[in-house]
Amino acid sequence: MERSRNRLGFLVALFLLGFIILMGRIAYLTFDQAGGGNDDSSHVLRGQILDRRGFTLARTSEASIIALAPPEIEDAEYLAGILGQRLHIQSATILDRIDANRRRERKYFYLKRNVDNLLADQIMTMQLPGVYREREDHREYPSETLASNLLGFVGRDQGEALEGIERDYNDILTQPDPAQTHSGLSLQLTIDALMQYRLEQELGAAFEAAHSKRAAGIIMNIHTGEILAMAAFPNFDPNEYYRSTAYQRGNWNIRLNYEPGSTVKVFMAAILLAEGA
Repeated sequence: MERSRNRLGFLVALFLLGFIILMGRIAYLTFDQAGGGNDDSSHVLRGQILDRRGFTLARTSEASIIALAPPEIEDAEYLAGILGQRLHIQSATILDRIDANRRRERKYFYLKRNVDNLLADQIMTMQLPGVYREREDHREYPSETLASNLLGFVGRDQGEALEGIERDYNDILTQPDPAQTHSGLSLQLTIDALMQYRLEQELGAAFEAAHSKRAAGIIMNIHTGEILAMAAFPNFDPNEYYRSTAYQRGNWNIRLNYEPGSTVKVFMAAILLAEGA
């Protein structure tokens, strides 16, 4: 009787162990697909912003974050040497960050963002203790400051559209594009990138020469009302928006109220002429 009970207990324990292993495997696969895997069928990249000719003003690419878990690192100097070479970071800088996070008892921190996926793959195949990888969407503005005050930007931590066209048309840019897998709808503006560049050159030169606090300028198609260029100074680089101030990011074409002044007289005269006065 005692032997039967022992056998039953052993079978129950074996069953529970198998169940725990199975559930752990399911949880791992679920996490891998949701956060660390190569395939996420529900993930949609933010759509592009294009000028009237199809020139790319903003786009999103897939990238990786390399993170470190200080409690799991076995040989910090070796790790710093390996990662420093591949990520172009000084080994001493990596060691300092590991030590600083250990002192603060932080178990996890980001070492570098916007890492090319192929490079991240190479690093992860080395199976270095304490090295982790996360996926992230990286919003890029290829022309840097061009139309920056108009475009706005997307925050890098939560991917939240914070200002400008990025914020105002967020619902469109994040809506899945039926014609492209894993991509949001693109937004095409009436802006002409070449006209925008020329306007910014002229306006920027005047802004600097006059030592102005701010400047604004628009090029408009007088027949259709289309905005072909809209510039403001000071401006900023949306790729590094966190280095700018709210004042630099202001689009003074639309942010301020302007007194109509004597421009109203032209319209009044036109009305009088039309009425035969």
